[in-house]
Amino acid sequence: MWLVGTSRTRIHAPTSPAIRAFDITSATRIEGLDVTAPDATTPSESSFALVADHASALVIANTTLVAGNAAAGLDGIDGVQLVDSPHNADNATTAAACAPNTTCPYNSLNLLYFKPAAARGGTNACTGAPGHAAEPGGDGGSGGVWEPVNQVSAFHFAPYRGAAANAADPGVQRTSTPGANGANGANAKPISTFTRNGYLTANGTVGTNGAPGAGGSGGAGRTPEPDYDPNTAAVKGVWRGFGGAGGGAGGCPGLAGTAGTGGGASVAALLIESAVTFDGAALQSNRPGAGGHGTFGSMPTAGGLQGFNVYLSSMNGHPGGRGGAAGTSANGANGPTVGIVVIGVKPIVDASTKITTSAAAPAIPDRSRTTLDVTQTIAGIDAGLSQPILEL
Repeated sequence: MWLVGTSRTRIHAPTSPAIRAFDITSATRIEGLDVTAPDATTPSESSFALVADHASALVIANTTLVAGNAAAGLDGIDGVQLVDSPHNADNATTAAACAPNTTCPYNSLNLLYFKPAAARGGTNACTGAPGHAAEPGGDGGSGGVWEPVNQVSAFHFAPYRGAAANAADPGVQRTSTPGANGANGANAKPISTFTRNGYLTANGTVGTNGAPGAGGSGGAGRTPEPDYDPNTAAVKGVWRGFGGAGGGAGGCPGLAGTAGTGGGASVAALLIESAVTFDGAALQSNRPGAGGHGTFGSMPTAGGLQGFNVYLSSMNGHPGGRGGAAGTSANGANGPTVGIVVIGVKPIVDASTKITTSAAAPAIPDRSRTTLDVTQTIAGIDAGLSQPILEL
């Protein structure tokens, strides 16, 4: 849009850059204009009043070049929060299933009494996103069985304790180790790349997901040892041991979030291999775009609880390991605010030309979070750049 005043022409450009000057090799003069670029409207967008590329024959005289406000980068978004969907580990048997002189379950094919059943280990599906189920806990060991044997002699009939028909089992072994933590992303470099198309913002890099926790071992079964008197018929029958308790399932991992994106640049004049002459000009850059904040990722969860035996702690299961924490995803870089960005040959700036810049984008401080037994820190970034002339 052109607004004609009494002494100067004002140009409020609808798009950035307000002026493009490419391949100017013949003397060209821009004079008596007030040129304003628009504010950025989309995240990470920049604003330029002038972009000159191989335009060394250009003269900017008695003209004002004003860049608009740049846009901030986007903050990262945390990963999906996985939800424990557990089946808790079963507790161990707390009493003998069969007392002396009672009938116990019997396997007639093998002529053996059944061993006490093992308790089941816990499971954890980790719902919310596919592919992250934790390791189940180990089943407890089944208990052993003693079977007294009757022996007939010429002198007496008496029971005695025979060998264990089935010994107790140790339980399924697991490690209970925590899931591995994800790798952390890195903050973006402070200044990104300028091209004839503008400013390429610098984004943080993303972390990686944590790993599910390992399950806990199941408790060992126990072989019974009944009181025995070879001259007492009361010991007849079958004695059964105890099944061990189940181990807890592993915890759910944390899932990495997205990184922050870089803020845009506010630049009055971007010169690429252009020895532009500024004669009594005024250049002004405005508010730069702040970098977007990185993320810690979603929270891991603790491992599942083990099963217990209230009388014999040696038969307890073991708890599952916690899920691994997600790696942090980093911050985007603060955008710069610069009067003149120079790539290649230097411009000619006379003493009457004025360059003003806005305040730099503020620093982002370190941020920390402790989850379960893991402390994570997203390193902060320094304040952005505010400089009259930047030579790259």
